[in-house]
Amino acid sequence: MTPFVEERVNDGLVIYGTIGGPHFSTEIGELRSGAEQRNQRYSSGLGDWELGDRLVKKEELSYIIGFFRARRGSTVGFRYKDWGDFEVGQADGRLLGTLGQSTYQLGKRYGSGADYEGRVIRKPVAGTVTVYRNGTPVSVGAGAGQISLDTTTGQVVFVPDVSRAISAISKASNCQITTAVAHPFSNGQAVYLAGIGGMVQLNARIVTVTVVDATKFTIGIDTSGYGTYTSGGTAARYAQGSEVLTWAGQFDVPVRFASDRLRHRFRAMDPGTGERLFDLDTLPIKELRKP
Repeated sequence: MTPFVEERVNDGLVIYGTIGGPHFSTEIGELRSGAEQRNQRYSSGLGDWELGDRLVKKEELSYIIGFFRARRGSTVGFRYKDWGDFEVGQADGRLLGTLGQSTYQLGKRYGSGADYEGRVIRKPVAGTVTVYRNGTPVSVGAGAGQISLDTTTGQVVFVPDVSRAISAISKASNCQITTAVAHPFSNGQAVYLAGIGGMVQLNARIVTVTVVDATKFTIGIDTSGYGTYTSGGTAARYAQGSEVLTWAGQFDVPVRFASDRLRHRFRAMDPGTGERLFDLDTLPIKELRKP
């Protein structure tokens, strides 16, 4: 059984009357002087909500029962739209990662004065997300500088601005890399190395280029103790350290039911419509850090 389904609980039926929001876990100790010592246990807040504890119609109850049974209570996670916090503006949308590499994680920044909290966004809503590079929208596709977005993880992967196949790497105090054809790199630019055979210690590293000539550059790393280069590898240029990557759009929250029990009570018949009304007992859900 899958631990998570990419299905949002129907907010049109169950959202009204829900209560909840972010919470933290703080250990508070009191010293002999009477002063407090506080320890933040969570690196960032987690949300929890209460879907129950309210009056529902038979249509709503039937849906909730079906959804709850399909999730096997708290066994299977799902998406939830928090109507109080489901949007990200470009000013708060962050791409989390190291500039110079290909892959980033969507994030949201919450701030008050000089203090702020960062939140990882793992469930963006398809069709709502725009990624910006230095304030300019980046298109989705396979062309240079374009992106792909995984709406199940919130990961953004950039196609390199330029990439060159590697043909040789030296074992030296200041390693020199040779490309199969002329490279367009400039002094001080960061390039990402991957797919290298033999000298595997250089894989998945961001290095700074010093140009030697049209096909050669050094990277300021002592490789004399590394494995001997055999074949393959690429040197790719992505967004540089001076650039700004942001995003805007909507997101869901990955959650699960925080109870394995669903309870309801037949309250009455609506005197005007004859519709059956039920008291839905407490039905909590909680945010998942990793769905």
